[in-house]
Amino acid sequence: MNKIRIKFVIYSALSVFVMLAVLLTVINVINFTMSAQDADRVTAMIAAEDGRFKEPKEDAQLDGRTGPMGPESPEMRRSVRYYTYRFSKNGESEQVAYNITAVDEKTAAKTAASLLDEKTGWINTTYRYRVYRHDGYDYVTVIDFGRELLPAFRVLTISVVGAAVCVALSVMFLLAVGKKLFEPLEEAERKQKSFIKEAGTAVKVPLTVIGADTELIERRYGSSDETKSIRRQLKKLTELEKQLKSADLIDDESVTVCDLSEIVTSVSDSKSAAFEEKGIRFTLDAAPGVNVAGDAEMLREAVSEIIDNQLKFALGEAAVRLSTENGAAILTATNGTDLPDGRPEQIFDRFTRLQNSIDKPGNGLGLSYVKDAVKAHNGRYDAFVSDKVFTLRITL
Repeated sequence: MNKIRIKFVIYSALSVFVMLAVLLTVINVINFTMSAQDADRVTAMIAAEDGRFKEPKEDAQLDGRTGPMGPESPEMRRSVRYYTYRFSKNGESEQVAYNITAVDEKTAAKTAASLLDEKTGWINTTYRYRVYRHDGYDYVTVIDFGRELLPAFRVLTISVVGAAVCVALSVMFLLAVGKKLFEPLEEAERKQKSFIKEAGTAVKVPLTVIGADTELIERRYGSSDETKSIRRQLKKLTELEKQLKSADLIDDESVTVCDLSEIVTSVSDSKSAAFEEKGIRFTLDAAPGVNVAGDAEMLREAVSEIIDNQLKFALGEAAVRLSTENGAAILTATNGTDLPDGRPEQIFDRFTRLQNSIDKPGNGLGLSYVKDAVKAHNGRYDAFVSDKVFTLRITL
């Protein structure tokens, strides 16, 4: 349940992050796009006046506007920092305007010459340029738009910091809320485990009594179809009791180095005849010397449950493969199936039976035990159906 809670927090925080990332990305893209458009309007004004801002006529009418200064503001002519160079056909350059202090004249001329093959764009992050032709000359105008871009960069910084703070706050909130949210589920799981444990213990005594009474009846009156039927049902109930007993998962600390290759091979060999009887082609490919740290009996029972599941549901053929990958043991069990493509993750839940198990014996505890055994060994499990093939993959 702790893993589910952690996944809930991670996925929820990830959703918040994605939502903020998309929203703030759109805002900042629009902001910088509008800034670039403003810069292009300024360079267009300079280009319209042959590469330099001309002094306004003395009788020019000013509208006395107030508010944010944009490209059309009369103050822009005196506040913008820029330089313009003109180039003849033979490549000779001539300075047309130089109203900037951050760039020396030599660097300005060199930069302008390097931009002749361009049209418009940014250089050094905050410098916007325009290349245009007038009266047979090529003109290059570069303006320093850093002051106008400063608010846009501030918005970008605030967006990044704000998004990080929001995600951090959401994680803390989800951790606090998640504990309350999952309390009913954790209580339900605790009650389920308690019920399973008590049920396993409760049925053991009646099974023992029924078995003993059946034996007495057979001694007195001999074996009959009825007593044989009782013994068959007793066997099924005894297996169920065994699974119920182990479903709460073993708290043994007897962890040793187990030969998983030997476990898989011996369990497979013991069940190969059953596959032949059902007409199922069973193959085993187990790499030798695959060892894992864990409980040998628990692993043997888990492998047995996996192969029993194949024996019960396989259509046509089944296969078990044991290999290693990046130092981990990989157990893969495949078999033909009539299940639809997808990931039937619910098969690992207790008492869950899919649509293909309606006419099959079982109680929905087999793969649940496998899941618990794998988790007890800090492993991973996965199951999926593709092209009528069911695949169960265990990583230890």
